[in-house]
Amino acid sequence: MFYSQPDGPIVGSGTFKSTVLVPGEPEAFYVGPPSSEKLPKNAPPGAVLVGSITYGTVSTFNKKDEQNHRAPVSYSISYTILPSKVS
Repeated sequence: MFYSQPDGPIVGSGTFKSTVLVPGEPEAFYVGPPSSEKLPKNAPPGAVLVGSITYGTVSTFNKKDEQNHRAPVSYSISYTILPSKVS
């Protein structure tokens, strides 16, 4: 889930709304943990899920257009499955 404020994942508010990105203008958003419904059912506590998040558009270009296009930016992410709550 994406949030518009840094405390969004903690307090559960401020869900990020869709926006138009303007080249050269910064736009902040914050990534929260996946909901328990989205986690693999067979993943034991302590399991680490790994993946990546990518921003940008993949495009093909020739040398002449090289300065006008950039490859997407990709970041590695990981999430550790927490133990179930004890009641």
